[in-house]
Amino acid sequence: MGDPDSIEVITRRNEESIVPDVMAARTRNALTLYRPLATVPGVEIRHHDTVLYNSTYRPDDRLMVNTHAYGINGVSPS
Repeated sequence: MGDPDSIEVITRRNEESIVPDVMAARTRNALTLYRPLATVPGVEIRHHDTVLYNSTYRPDDRLMVNTHAYGINGVSPS
């Protein structure tokens, strides 16, 4: 997951015109929700400070990549 305090999170927030601190708060919220998984053998949750335009997941022997569209907020409009 993106490091909520990294410049990349701030950059993405600015590119998507998201209210300050919301992007970091989303990351912290996800970390809180995923915390129970960290106790499962073989599960690791890591931070990174790279560009946030792909989410990658590697369950078992598969790699899943969720590509984000540049400048598009990932939250569905209400």
